[in-house]
Amino acid sequence: MLEEIRPDAMAIAGWGTADARACLAWCKKNQAQAIVMSETRLVDGRRVWWKEWLKSRIVRRFNGALCGGESHKRYLIELGIPAERIVSGYNVVDNEFFGILRNAKWGMGNGGGPETLKSGITTEDTERTIERRGRCEMVQPKVGPKGEGAGAAETKKEAGIRLAIHSGASEPYSLASKLADWPVSESLTRSTSIPDSALDSSAPATHLSLPATAPEAPYFLASNRFVERKNLGRLIRAYARYAESFQQGSVKSIWPLVLLGDGELRGELQALCVDLGLKMVDGEKAGHLRFDSYKLETSKECGLVVFPGFRQIGELPGFYAGAGAFVHPALEEPWGLVINEAMASGLPVLSSRNVGAAEELLVEGKTGFLFNPKNVEEIASALVKIGAMEPEERLAMGRAAFEQVERVAPLKAFGEGLARLLTVESHKK
Repeated sequence: MLEEIRPDAMAIAGWGTADARACLAWCKKNQAQAIVMSETRLVDGRRVWWKEWLKSRIVRRFNGALCGGESHKRYLIELGIPAERIVSGYNVVDNEFFGILRNAKWGMGNGGGPETLKSGITTEDTERTIERRGRCEMVQPKVGPKGEGAGAAETKKEAGIRLAIHSGASEPYSLASKLADWPVSESLTRSTSIPDSALDSSAPATHLSLPATAPEAPYFLASNRFVERKNLGRLIRAYARYAESFQQGSVKSIWPLVLLGDGELRGELQALCVDLGLKMVDGEKAGHLRFDSYKLETSKECGLVVFPGFRQIGELPGFYAGAGAFVHPALEEPWGLVINEAMASGLPVLSSRNVGAAEELLVEGKTGFLFNPKNVEEIASALVKIGAMEPEERLAMGRAAFEQVERVAPLKAFGEGLARLLTVESHKK
């Protein structure tokens, strides 16, 4: 594919896979600029000196780096990339896409602009939104589709630079969410469109819909693969203690806990709910229950944990729209784009301290709360804090979260970051 595209530069996702190193080798052989896209931190995993030495030998071959934030930049410097050749902007999502339903519901500004969203948004509106964001501001090369199945995208010949992007992911929409202000192909736009059913309160219960009115008790939302590192077992234990706080008068009502996702630990987590005396709803077996009916299932004596299963990207804005807060309890996470998504949706975020996105985006007490992921009591305390807030306080915190992610991690940061790196290399020549 690279022999066919013949790019002048290539942005490569990481260095740890065989295909990433093959892309780097091709760039060096053909005098093309190689930019590494990295979200790795020094604290992620156990470091062994000889492995770090080998890694440094590979990383030093890149011409520059696009990374997530300061901790990621420090690690790249340690591996040998000069600070002046490192730019942030790698970890972004389409903030407007993820916040489109919730911001419409609460009348928040969209995309950092003065306009407020209105109800009645259609799939076509969403596609136009994505396309509109793909046509503003950028004067650098513009990307069009080429060989998406191979993880590459080809540029038109503009500004003298032909850039290819190695996505390093199998999901087609992951590339769309990274392309910043570059036009997105029709197929990628379709894959990121919000289905009409997600916007229609009269839609059948087989699809998630935005309730016409806010639930009496919102829910805590988490979105993860069900694996050990995501720490969902401790989250469920903390939620059980949060539910107990209702009896003590610490919170006015018990919010459900919604665990989006699937994985090897699903059965174990559901069994834990039963062991702790929590009500448990398997959304897949129950026919994808609608969230505006979940409040009827919540008991005053115990909490409710809902397992909606894995959902496609088009359904996610609906889940964020009805939530009261987002929880990310991971034991460790290089970044965690779900935090971007939640903040773009105007949600307060409760996060583990060992998450890259929380380091860069979360402001304690203003956009959410941090906790030690190994301390069940701390997690429970964070849940109680949010649950005890007045709705106006939570909305203010969510609004601050929305403004923070738009300021620190706007969608265009990815394209602008790559443009800066390409410009630096072009000037050097």
